[in-house]
Amino acid sequence: MAADAKRVRAVFAGGVFRPLEAVSLPENSEVELAVLDAGAFDAWWEAHIARVRARGVVIAPDEVDRDVAEAVREARAERRPGA
Repeated sequence: MAADAKRVRAVFAGGVFRPLEAVSLPENSEVELAVLDAGAFDAWWEAHIARVRARGVVIAPDEVDRDVAEAVREARAERRPGA
């Protein structure tokens, strides 16, 4: 994602994407969407994990949690001006 990009969850209904959280944009702003079906991603992720496990790689859940938390902290720090 670009440095100025923000991930926003939305619902598609009646031909319109409706954000599930407040979006701070001027009215009628043009945006670019990358559509990711949550169900399709979950299926892809589970297949990916199955391939990793088939290779005999075992990663403890708490190690994954720590790595994800660290990645989130790093991503947030990159987005803060002057950080």
